[in-house]
Amino acid sequence: MGVGLAWSNLHDAPGAGAFFFPNMASASASFRVQEFIWQAYYQMVLIPWGLALEAVYSSIPKPGARPDIPSAHALTARLIALF
Repeated sequence: MGVGLAWSNLHDAPGAGAFFFPNMASASASFRVQEFIWQAYYQMVLIPWGLALEAVYSSIPKPGARPDIPSAHALTARLIALF
């Protein structure tokens, strides 16, 4: 099991987001100044040295793409085969 963290500074020029998201319905075309991302995971070994199942939760509390976008959350499951 583990936790990962990331912090980034974004380009904060007015309209900087318009290039990456030209068709997005939003009141703002500016990025946030910073973005924080975190992830927690748990990996369970099903077959030693062969197969594992991993559950992952990822969250971006304040997405940097636009100031008016709500928090982003993702829950994923991965089946990992080693060869």
